[in-house]
Amino acid sequence: VSTQSTGAEKFGLKNTGFGVFGGSAGGQSALACLFAVDSPYAAAAADCGCHSNEHDKIWWNEQFMGRVGPHYAAQANHNHVDRLRDDDQALLLTVSLQDTNVDPLCTHLVVSALIKAEKFSFECLAVRDGGHGIGETEYMRKKRIKFFVDKL
Repeated sequence: VSTQSTGAEKFGLKNTGFGVFGGSAGGQSALACLFAVDSPYAAAAADCGCHSNEHDKIWWNEQFMGRVGPHYAAQANHNHVDRLRDDDQALLLTVSLQDTNVDPLCTHLVVSALIKAEKFSFECLAVRDGGHGIGETEYMRKKRIKFFVDKL
């Protein structure tokens, strides 16, 4: 989502950068976009993200990453929350506590790390019912749109 490319200024959006969102592995990637050096992203929404491949389905991840080793921890989003820029970046995390695809622990590890690092520019919505992809329900889509309108 780019305020420059969408003409979003007519909707009251500020021209302050880019937003990115995704679910599952896309949620992991959306959050990782904020951690890049000189990241142009001002906001990310991550739904049911597998933010830590060592805590997600090992059988799946080993097909692409090989055996669990230090490289798993190196890519885990909760190990990089210190890179979140509280002054000009914002994060929305959504997760279903009933997700049977990606363990909700993956999102909770990120939240715990954000709190420990005293990061304040994030929101987390944990929903008791629902399943994987809870971010695509009508309420969560509206919440994500409002989040991007408020932050961009």
